[in-house]
Amino acid sequence: HHRTWLESRLAYKIQEKAFGSLKPTTRRKLEEIGETGVLPKRLQGDADRLLPGTMLSRFFDDQEHKVVVRGVRDFEYRGQRFKSLSAIARLIAGCPWSGPAFFGLKSTKKEAA
Repeated sequence: HHRTWLESRLAYKIQEKAFGSLKPTTRRKLEEIGETGVLPKRLQGDADRLLPGTMLSRFFDDQEHKVVVRGVRDFEYRGQRFKSLSAIARLIAGCPWSGPAFFGLKSTKKEAA
């Protein structure tokens, strides 16, 4: 995992030199999404159009769980392929759970209240 992180940091620095860095407001918004795991409401509708290669991450029971989007209704979690985020969330949590809500892609009823 360390190698992948290092490679991604190097790739970012190369892109930053070539194209410039992020605006401070954009950087703050991305940091907030990273800290809370919740997308702003205006982006939540885009969750259904996640691009292949997108990585979703969620801490649950003191463990980080990562999912890679492979395509439409095609997700990879710990080397296994799934057709829905909800199936992965159910496996992690041990009970039925909305996958998009579990991974912060939409609000849960509790958050909306």
